[in-house]
Amino acid sequence: MKENYVLLGGWSRVDSSYQKIVQMTPDNSEFIVISHDLIIPDKQIPSLDKINKNILKEIKRRSLSSFMLIGHSLGGGIAISFVASYPKYVKKLILIDSEGIPQKRSLLLVLFYLLYDNIFIHGLEKAQENIRALYRVIRKCRTYLALARYADSLDLGYEAQKINLPTIIIWGEKDRVTPIDSGKELHRLIRNSKLKILQGMGHDWILHYPQGLWENIYG
Repeated sequence: MKENYVLLGGWSRVDSSYQKIVQMTPDNSEFIVISHDLIIPDKQIPSLDKINKNILKEIKRRSLSSFMLIGHSLGGGIAISFVASYPKYVKKLILIDSEGIPQKRSLLLVLFYLLYDNIFIHGLEKAQENIRALYRVIRKCRTYLALARYADSLDLGYEAQKINLPTIIIWGEKDRVTPIDSGKELHRLIRNSKLKILQGMGHDWILHYPQGLWENIYG
């Protein structure tokens, strides 16, 4: 059966970051990555309402009326907000190590854990993409720091409780950027949700273990 998949990516990630996932898309289906540049085009980050409208504009431009929405990290938080506002467009929500539950810790600690995850947890497998991501961050340092602060501040508990469509929450067991407790809390808040924990995986497992996405969507 043909499906449309729309992915909202994580902090510092772009379309090419998810190439391995796109290559594994089921036959006769379409996989679209909506980059941050399309929905957050300015250095001054717009409101979630404006971001949601930018997403809606993009999916209408692509003539999508029904799709599975996948949100990774920062993109997960944005996906929660979008589904709470425009549920009729989404058949199923898939959250990958999502932002949306605030953590009581410093942003510097979050960035440290992100660096640790990308170097020491399956680091060699993700090295090429991480070098590109580091270059993007250095080149647009102010923009990415603003996005990091924004992601860390997202509090979407109220929006999560409004969601009432099939939701799969997939989390890396070793994720210390968005700890597993965040996944458990989203599972508690979102009705009709399933929580799947991937043993031994960190925050960005989706980049080097794309089969984990497909196996858990349909497994």
